[in-house]
Amino acid sequence: MKYFGFIVLILILMACQNKKEKGNNEIICNEDTPVVSMDSSDIKSEKAFRDSLYTCECNQFISKLEEIPDRDSNAYRITINSKAGDWKKSKIINTRPQMSRISYCSEFYTVVSFACGGPCHSEVFIFTTEDRPDEQYDFTIQVKNNPDLIAHYRNEEFDKLLIHNFKNNKELSVDVSDESFHSYEIDSLTMNKNIITLHYTSENEKQKTKTINIKSIL
Repeated sequence: MKYFGFIVLILILMACQNKKEKGNNEIICNEDTPVVSMDSSDIKSEKAFRDSLYTCECNQFISKLEEIPDRDSNAYRITINSKAGDWKKSKIINTRPQMSRISYCSEFYTVVSFACGGPCHSEVFIFTTEDRPDEQYDFTIQVKNNPDLIAHYRNEEFDKLLIHNFKNNKELSVDVSDESFHSYEIDSLTMNKNIITLHYTSENEKQKTKTINIKSIL
């Protein structure tokens, strides 16, 4: 009897699927059958979101990230084209398969981010300067109002926050061993003149700040 009941259920579902369609993708069955709806605007929104993970456009350049299937390493190709059509940079990069995306782009560089386990994330910076090699940093935080500056940690030494200036490749090490936060608890970094303000949430969930003078690397 249980097999007969199963066959009846299958026949009912098939009958519902054969009913007349209403609108674009909405299928009408009886009142007890759930309605399946897929609006065309939802499909476009989902596609736009997915595209945004692998493409980025700024004033002068368009960057595109393409996965190379069935590879354990060197799994992506990044291509940066000038909008004027007179310059192109295309190369294979070693980022994590099925876990990488473009997180930022500018006239200076394109950033490809990927997870590296737990709260860890790593970022590869591909520069629009022809002969400048890629640079990779872990636990990266970009200064909101100055993208030429980032903070990061090296070799998981979380008591030293490194402030890096891409324009001159100078770097400042800041002792944060007395601060009550982990790298992934930093909310943001902002800059005013030669002072960077670090905004973070403390262990007791209070919003706190720390100021860092970076005059030495400007």
